[in-house]
Amino acid sequence: MHKNFINILISLGISPIPSWTNIDNEEKEIGKGFFVNYLYPLMGATTIAAFVGTLFNKKEAVLECAIKESILCFVTLFVAFFISSYILNMINVKYFKLGNNLLRTQMFVGYISSISYALMMIQSLLPELFFIKFAHYYILYIIWTGSEHFLKIQDKKRLIYMIASGALLYSIPFFVRKFLLLLMPGLS
Repeated sequence: MHKNFINILISLGISPIPSWTNIDNEEKEIGKGFFVNYLYPLMGATTIAAFVGTLFNKKEAVLECAIKESILCFVTLFVAFFISSYILNMINVKYFKLGNNLLRTQMFVGYISSISYALMMIQSLLPELFFIKFAHYYILYIIWTGSEHFLKIQDKKRLIYMIASGALLYSIPFFVRKFLLLLMPGLS
């Protein structure tokens, strides 16, 4: 089970076109266990990496700070995923004339977010690797290939889709985190 989601994550990062085609061909089989077998374990691993990274890499390595950061990380990932999926599904239906298929959109957002989660884990555990921040731009290419091979967006609309969904997937977690810190100042 865990080996399978690691294989999907690595193949999506290394060769996204065949990965999206494979995901599209096996959507019904993958879709049944997508959340339990893929997305939630990655969110949990990212949360654990945030905990460990805060505990060992911060100057004030206090257990309280690590717990707060891990709670903030998990809630941000969880809420941002569902808000992003819902908004992107509405955009898909209204502007790109795709069918109202929330599960397919959630899979699209989840697979793209999984690359972001992996990069967050690396940044949490190894903050001295500053160049990892630039790898986040590779996610735009994964959106580009996924919009063609998984969502079947028309070629003339793919650039607009990549920009819109990329902006959405980058900004929603940022605003959710800021909102949580505003709502619960004790987490900062």
